Amino acid sequence: MVCTASWKNGKSRARRSHETRCQKIGCQNQSCRKFDIENFTTRSLTIKLVEDAQEALKKDELGYLILKCLARFGPLNHTQLSQLVECENTEYQFGSNKGVAHKVRKTVNHLIDQYGYIFYDSRTGNLAITESIREFCSTTFKTSSIIGVEEVGELSNHKVRYVETGIGTDYVYVFYPKTMRIEAIVKGWDVWPLKIGRTNNLHRRLKQLSESGPNLLSVGLSIRTSIAQELEKHIHQVLTKRGQDIALAGRREWFRSNIQQIEDIYRDFQNKVLI
Repeated sequence: MVCTASWKNGKSRARRSHETRCQKIGCQNQSCRKFDIENFTTRSLTIKLVEDAQEALKKDELGYLILKCLARFGPLNHTQLSQLVECENTEYQFGSNKGVAHKVRKTVNHLIDQYGYIFYDSRTGNLAITESIREFCSTTFKTSSIIGVEEVGELSNHKVRYVETGIGTDYVYVFYPKTMRIEAIVKGWDVWPLKIGRTNNLHRRLKQLSESGPNLLSVGLSIRTSIAQELEKHIHQVLTKRGQDIALAGRREWFRSNIQQIEDIYRDFQNKVLI
């Protein structure tokens, strides 16, 4: 077969031009044959990798979620990955959030050592997926909607899981929109908008507040107490004094904070009450 690629002056330039422009399958030119073999090998490995990934990830929900997060948001560190998994772990399908970080690290190591789907960049401390897996991810799901955002109608009392502490008949709660926490995680922000209030029926209040917005709110923290009014007031005062209150038209009790800050304020309040 005669090669139809145009050859120009200069050996290396000609070879590059030939390999780029010659579309004849089975062209006997040495450069074309080598180029075809390399491409065929790469395509075969990619297909095999995708097939292995599909089969393995059917049995590994956490691994699948981790790959989806890396495909959607790009390179992330272990802490960011763990926090994103916590956002999805509303029903504790991966166990309590206290053990999520360990499970994520273990699963990531498995995806690196066993399959080579993820690689670690020691310069940045970030994890990323290989190009073949990115291609697999892009054809398997929509990367614009990686992490599910529950609708209000999907709220089920027995399925919602959250951290609960304290003793008492009432609750001081911390709710937040999942999408806003995800944005904070990906952008490396320490705080995000939280709704901090009190109620005697947590699930009813969660549903009421969720119905006033587009999506279901997540429960960040639930504190059981018999002095809910005093505790709520103390938390509000501390955050307001720090300048973390958010002025929203028609909405009250919103602050820019995080779960750890609220837990610290609660512990400080407990010590003062005991004294």
